[in-house]
Amino acid sequence: MVKETETVYLKNGDSYAITAQKLQAKIGNAQIKMLGYNGSVPGPFIWVHQGDEITLEFKNLTGLPSTIHHHGVRVDNRYDGVPEVTQPVVPSGKSFTYKLKFDDPGVYWYHPHYRDDYAQELGLYGNYIVIPKDPNYWAPVNREIPLILTDILIKDGKLPEYYQDYSNFVFMGRYGNTFLINGQQKPTIDIQKGEVVRFYLTNTSSVRPFRVFVPGIKMKLVGGDNGRVEKEQYVDTLTIAPSERQIVEMYFPVAGDYKLTHHAVDPLVGARTYELATFHVGDKAVSVSYEKEFQQLRENKEVIDEIEPLVSKYKSARPDRTIRLSVAVSKKEASRFSEPGSSTPTQSSAFPGLITILAKTGAKVEWEDHMYLQNKMSTSKEITWQITDLGTMKTNGAIMDWNYKRGSYIKVRIINDIHSLHPMQHPMHFHGNRFLVLAVNDVEETNHVWKDTFMVGAGDVVDILLELSNPGKWMSHCHILEHLHSGMMFMYSVD
Repeated sequence: MVKETETVYLKNGDSYAITAQKLQAKIGNAQIKMLGYNGSVPGPFIWVHQGDEITLEFKNLTGLPSTIHHHGVRVDNRYDGVPEVTQPVVPSGKSFTYKLKFDDPGVYWYHPHYRDDYAQELGLYGNYIVIPKDPNYWAPVNREIPLILTDILIKDGKLPEYYQDYSNFVFMGRYGNTFLINGQQKPTIDIQKGEVVRFYLTNTSSVRPFRVFVPGIKMKLVGGDNGRVEKEQYVDTLTIAPSERQIVEMYFPVAGDYKLTHHAVDPLVGARTYELATFHVGDKAVSVSYEKEFQQLRENKEVIDEIEPLVSKYKSARPDRTIRLSVAVSKKEASRFSEPGSSTPTQSSAFPGLITILAKTGAKVEWEDHMYLQNKMSTSKEITWQITDLGTMKTNGAIMDWNYKRGSYIKVRIINDIHSLHPMQHPMHFHGNRFLVLAVNDVEETNHVWKDTFMVGAGDVVDILLELSNPGKWMSHCHILEHLHSGMMFMYSVD
């Protein structure tokens, strides 16, 4: 059975053993075969100090090949965990040693990069939390809690089938119908009255974005993927795309039960609201409260001084690269999804209603799987999600000429084609290096944070500035796992 997740504090030079293995878990009334690190889902919460180096001794007992990708950590290229690019796969029963240095404070995570549409969805994920060198990097709080948000799909008490040689649920990705917070359904988290708590939020789901809030509780955004935001701000809701992280502080002044809630309005299925967890605030007050500090919104001068000169220099520049996100399908696959009565279905005839709805409403995100059976039938054998370089018209793995010098910056424009066969959101992730979002649909970003993932909504045009500081051959891809495994990736190199 699944063990409770451990919290591990490592020091500079420490070695830590981590084993991926098969597990049995009870979720609701279902007994589910899962995978986990060190016997738990999620895997250990690993706390390290900024600048420290550790050794991770990985052993694979899952029954299938695996690796570990250290998501968002600017690791040496040989330890990035991409099969046959930065390392060979680790066969079941074998081991691999990762040497990691954590240059950036914040919250990061680890997961496999071999058939992660199966292995990650079944429980192979965990967090790194990097403690800053500067004791004043964050405002003081009473506690820090990592929260991993995910979902899993369970039908009739079991997991719908996965296939060894290809992926299914490829059009939209495998949306779950059961929500897990730190591996549990609707957990209760005890809070003392008057506490200020910093939450490190990570979305490890395959496709579902979360839009979260806590009714009755004030929420302050303080950081994102790769550290602090320029300016702290109070937010009513927080959207977290797959693989993204958000760092928020909450103040709990009054006893009671407060619900961590996911609420989103999908243009095709309407509003949906789910309670994810309960924060139980008791009557006993905390001995020291940081309410005063919580009520202040800090501007992070060091972050602003680093980022704003780059933004000023590049925001009006022409893009160095422009990529388009779209999808292609075989004629056989298109015929499954054409409207009734269509005698000669084509790619362009599939999903016409969805395109019309998206175009008319301006909806950017599909929050739910609104066509389960059709989505389940769609496979990577017939469907190719595409990243096309509009400068060369090369697509996915054929993109071979993104070669840059260390220390340079490139402006990348990402166009999510609204006229594609199936326009939907794509959380785009760059391995090995970090970027800034400059603008979305010509609206400039006003509160920057270094990122490694950003959700590009249907029809959106997003400009990013990619910092090329870490040498190696790196992958960029959509972090909807079924899209990745139907081809939606390319490589770039830093010399």
